Amino acid sequence: MWLRSPLSVLAVLVLGAITLWWGYLGILVFSPPSLQVFSPTKNEVLPSRVVSYKGHIAGAHKLLINDLTSPFDFNGDFAGNLVLGNETSILKVTAISPFGLKTNLEIPLSLPLYENESQSAR
Repeated sequence: MWLRSPLSVLAVLVLGAITLWWGYLGILVFSPPSLQVFSPTKNEVLPSRVVSYKGHIAGAHKLLINDLTSPFDFNGDFAGNLVLGNETSILKVTAISPFGLKTNLEIPLSLPLYENESQSAR
């Protein structure tokens, strides 16, 4: 009965819209960014210490590849090359939301056999 007046219908619609908006903001604030790495794949054998990476992020304003800032385009796509250090055989990718929430991926990589042998001979 109380929904018969136009003012009460308007009030219900406005309250519903406000509730949806705050719920949407809550999802933005409390959701970590999504992160996908298409290449390299886990335990991929690299031909050298240079690794080419490619992936996609959403809901992030900063991207780190092995703790170095990496660019991404407006759609969230990223790609590049990185030379792995002598002590590193892991590609670490971190997406950071505007609110500081992080999503991390660590991708172990296999180094060329000749490099593994030369390091073990030392």
